[in-house]
Amino acid sequence: MAEFAPPFSNGQKAALEEGAANFSAGGCTTGNALCEPSGIAIDPSGNLWAGDGQNASIQEFKAPFSLGESSSVLLGGFYLNHPPNATNFGPNGLAFDSSGNLWVVDGGFNRILEFTSPFTNREAASLVIGQPNFSTDSNNNNQSMLNAPGFATFDNSGNLWVSDTYDNRVLEFKAPFTNGESASIALGQPNLSSTAANTTQSTLSMPQGLAFDTHGNLWVSDESNNRIMEFVPPFSTGMNATVVIGQTSYFFSGPAAGNSSVNDPEGLAAGPNGNLWVADSGNYRVLLFTDPASAASSSSTSTTLIQTTPSTTTISSTKASSSQGQTTTASTSSVASATSTPTSSGIPEFPPQFVLASLLTLVLAGAYLFMRRRNVVRV
Repeated sequence: MAEFAPPFSNGQKAALEEGAANFSAGGCTTGNALCEPSGIAIDPSGNLWAGDGQNASIQEFKAPFSLGESSSVLLGGFYLNHPPNATNFGPNGLAFDSSGNLWVVDGGFNRILEFTSPFTNREAASLVIGQPNFSTDSNNNNQSMLNAPGFATFDNSGNLWVSDTYDNRVLEFKAPFTNGESASIALGQPNLSSTAANTTQSTLSMPQGLAFDTHGNLWVSDESNNRIMEFVPPFSTGMNATVVIGQTSYFFSGPAAGNSSVNDPEGLAAGPNGNLWVADSGNYRVLLFTDPASAASSSSTSTTLIQTTPSTTTISSTKASSSQGQTTTASTSSVASATSTPTSSGIPEFPPQFVLASLLTLVLAGAYLFMRRRNVVRV
């Protein structure tokens, strides 16, 4: 893993590296080195946590960071003689809840594991979601089971959202949590038992990354449909998405490059300013989509229009969302008009051109009437 420090620039060099001894060394050994790092997360104390795919473990690196530092805590690992609730097979996504507990997407075992803080080496998980207990790994498509989950995140109410990737849905699990609890909402499917992939406004195909923006909207990487979908609360099972990024229609799914297309999008991150970052894995890049609400003018007379896709559809900035298109701000106070505009004193103001045109019209009208009257008198 490498750290890139701001201000960012094209082709800049990394400032730090974790998981290997130095910038030229590789990992792929047991212990403190990383082999195929996957999910990463920062805990409330600023420490870095990384999932290690090949070693089936999670490692913590303490802040302040130094080049090639050793990890301080290790969770899971096939090479460790652990009970089932401490072993991870493919730790994909990582997420911290508001209490500082670590939640691990254990995709290979079709489950989500909770590790409670304070953390200790090789500690056992305290809770499991997606399986009835720590000893099973079934992938049945019912309300309480998961099938190769990819990512997890929490909403502002502390509820857990999971991309149930192979079941083509995103599930919500309500807090407080219990072992093997049932999901309360399914996005991407018409009900909590359906799992078919599709390409419509309300369906998903192999969802991956999840992110809540500053407005509370949920963004989903719909990987096999090569798009990112936005769902606006209040959430409900089978609801329609509100915005699509990466496609010109909810019914298209082809991959492409460019600034309005994606190819196998995976991880998502929403910045504090509402901007959305997308790991566009098939195009080997990370894309930034700016939030029009944060970029709009602070003037109350401004109207912002967002081109969400290269189609003719536009939406007003009164809808709190992020999108990939350009943002154009037009202030109604700066638009010239021939009609009067009320001022703060309540007295209308008129442009000088309007006043001169009015006076000229009156002069010409008066001259016409004067000449007409003279002709009448002569007759």
